[in-house]
Amino acid sequence: MKKYTALFYLLVLFSSPVFGQNKTDLEKSKSFGKVKSIHSYKVSYGDKTDTIFFSKDYYNENGMNLRFIDLSEYSRIDSIINTYNTKNQIISKIKYQRIPSLSSDEVEKNNDTTYYKYNDRCSEATSIKSPNGNYQVSYLFDDACRIISETETGRGTTNITNVTYDSKGRVVERSFTYEGEKPDKVEIYKYDDEKNTLTYLEYSPRYDVYREKTITQFSGTNNIIQKTFFNMPTAGGSITFNKGSKSEPDQVHLVKKYQFNNDDKLIAETHLDGNNQELLKIEVVYDDKKELKEQRFYKSGQLEYREEYTYVDGKRLEEKQFLPDQKKPQYIKTRKYTVKGQLSEFILFEGENIYTNEYVYDEFDNKIEKKEFKNGKLLNTELTRIEYYK
Repeated sequence: MKKYTALFYLLVLFSSPVFGQNKTDLEKSKSFGKVKSIHSYKVSYGDKTDTIFFSKDYYNENGMNLRFIDLSEYSRIDSIINTYNTKNQIISKIKYQRIPSLSSDEVEKNNDTTYYKYNDRCSEATSIKSPNGNYQVSYLFDDACRIISETETGRGTTNITNVTYDSKGRVVERSFTYEGEKPDKVEIYKYDDEKNTLTYLEYSPRYDVYREKTITQFSGTNNIIQKTFFNMPTAGGSITFNKGSKSEPDQVHLVKKYQFNNDDKLIAETHLDGNNQELLKIEVVYDDKKELKEQRFYKSGQLEYREEYTYVDGKRLEEKQFLPDQKKPQYIKTRKYTVKGQLSEFILFEGENIYTNEYVYDEFDNKIEKKEFKNGKLLNTELTRIEYYK
C-alpha cells in the first residue's frame, strides 16, 4: 500500500507538467502584440467523441485583452468586454452573465458594467465603481504610489483597509474594518534588522483578542531559516475574529527550520511541535552539477519514502519514488524535450499503468496541443488555437 503524506501531494503537484497553455511564452507574445485571439477546447474520446469548449480571448495589438468569451456549458459568465485608454489602463469592464429563467429552461443575459478612474501620478486605479453607485472601491496612494487606504462600499456595507509603511517602504500595519468603528483585524509587522527577524501579530481591536503570532528568522542572504508559530487558536483557515487570547500569544505551536548549503540551496526542512518533537523532515541531496539528486521524507523520525532524480543539460529526465526497504520504485516519471528545451513528452509509470502526455508547440513556441494517453489509448486532446497579428 502506498504511503503518501501531504508533503508528497504538494511535491507531485508542483513537479507535474503544467496543464494548458505555456503561460510564460504566451504572456511574452501578448506583450509584443503578436496574439490576436486564443481559442481553447478539449476533445474527449470515450464511448463517443465529445468536444468541450473552454474559452476564447481577443487582444488588441498592444496585447490587452479586449474580450473574453466563456464557452463552458455551466458557467454563469457569458463574456467580458474591456476598454482601455491610451496608457493601456483599463477604463471599463462589461460582464455579461447567464441568469437561468424561473419560468422556462431558457437562459437570460444581463450585464454588469464597472468603470475605472486614475490620477496623473499612479498607474493603478483610484476608483472602481458601477454606474448606479451600488458598488464602489476607492483607493488613496502615498507619494510613492503605494496604496495606503482602500474603501469598499456596496450591498449595504462599507469595508475599510488602511496600510502603514516604515521608512524603508515595508508594511508595518494593515487594518481591516468591516463593521463599526473599531477594526475587526489588525496585522502588525515588526522588523528587527539586527537579528534578521520579522514578527507578525494579528489582533482584533473590536473583540480585544490576539489571533496569530509568528516569528520569522532570516539568514544573511535573506533565506528563511526558521519560522515559529505561536498558539494558532484559529489554525485551519478560520475567519472567526472573536476567537483568540486576551494576551499576546507566547506558547509555541509549531517550529519550521530550514538549512542551506554554501550554495544557498535548501538541504533540510524540519517541522517540530511545541515540545520540540520532530513531526516532519525533508533531506535534500544535490549532484556535482548542483542539480537535485535525492529527497528523503520522514514522519516522526521514520523514513516514509525517498525520491531520486536524474538530469541532462539542466533538464529533469527521470524521477523515481521508493518506499523504505524496497528496490522497485512506486512510480517512475520520465520527460523528453524539444531541441528548444520545451517539454514534449511526460510519462508516468505507476503499477501496471502507463500515463503519457504529449505536447506540441507553434512557431512562436506557444503550446497549442496536449494529448493524454493511458496504456497507449488516447483519452483527451487539449487544443489551443492562437491567431496572430500579421
